Amino acid sequence: MPAISVIIPVYNVGVYLDQCVQSVKKQTFSDWELILIDDGSTDNSPLLCDQYARDDARIHVVHQPNHGVAFSRNTGIRMARGEWVAFVDSDDWLEPDYLQILHQGAFSNDSDVAICGRYEEHQNVRRPLPITKGTAVFTAQEAIQKVYQRDLQSCLWSMLLRRSIMQEPVPSFSRYEDHAVLYKWFSHGRQVVLLPDLPYHFRVRKSSLMHQNSSNGEQELMPIVSEMYEFIHEHQILPDNVNRSIAAQNYIRIAKEVARSQDNSKKRILQSIRKAIAPLLPVDLSITGSKPYRRIRLLMFSPTLFIHVLSFSQLFVLKHKPSSRIPFE
Repeated sequence: MPAISVIIPVYNVGVYLDQCVQSVKKQTFSDWELILIDDGSTDNSPLLCDQYARDDARIHVVHQPNHGVAFSRNTGIRMARGEWVAFVDSDDWLEPDYLQILHQGAFSNDSDVAICGRYEEHQNVRRPLPITKGTAVFTAQEAIQKVYQRDLQSCLWSMLLRRSIMQEPVPSFSRYEDHAVLYKWFSHGRQVVLLPDLPYHFRVRKSSLMHQNSSNGEQELMPIVSEMYEFIHEHQILPDNVNRSIAAQNYIRIAKEVARSQDNSKKRILQSIRKAIAPLLPVDLSITGSKPYRRIRLLMFSPTLFIHVLSFSQLFVLKHKPSSRIPFE
């Protein structure tokens, strides 16, 4: 059995796929299998996948109708034979020591998950995004709280996970499916290690930027926040006041984006957020911080006033110059 199963969902990325697959084949840690999930591609990706499998017995291919990245990842998880699982996006690429760094980091720190930083790759610039200055080890409870507070990235790529902790399927969302499952997987483990290395290259594409800037992006977090609160409460992972305060903090973050949006139904949405926050009160100022705490109180007092204050305060937010970074097609 291979030590690591690498899972790559593939959908119409023929122009980038070879760089991605070749970066896996060049790994200094060679005890791996690669599972390519062709998710109904209509370009030359299926042919490329089949060719890779013919050339290397460690590479396996599944062709399926288009169901999305979550479905593909779940297909890969079911097929995986390795003790460890690594996810890679098919338009990204890895440094040759990527698997070695993560595997050694997990093993030497007795952890069930190892997470590294990344380079954000644009056509004209490379941006380093480390997640820690030095190796940092957290208990599962501590890591869950960091994900819950969105202080720790929840991207399934750039991490290595012990397969035995991946007991729930990846849910299907247009965004945030990683965020919706990672904390559950953490709950089945003991420790999570963060590594200062940046061996993962994340390619920024125009399609992903459009995806990130969709008008209702933050609103999709509503059911995820609710489910996280219930899961943490049911399993007694965090003290009740901490759980309630972080949930309210997440809701008010969504409310802020809604209030500053051009959505014609923003008042109705804010009423639903207000209704979700009500049973969480009172919240702990020392956990939420002063600004979210004040915003929670303002929303509970008047959604209309909340919109006016947040819209007005946005006028004073420092406007950054348009980014000069050019995304890939």
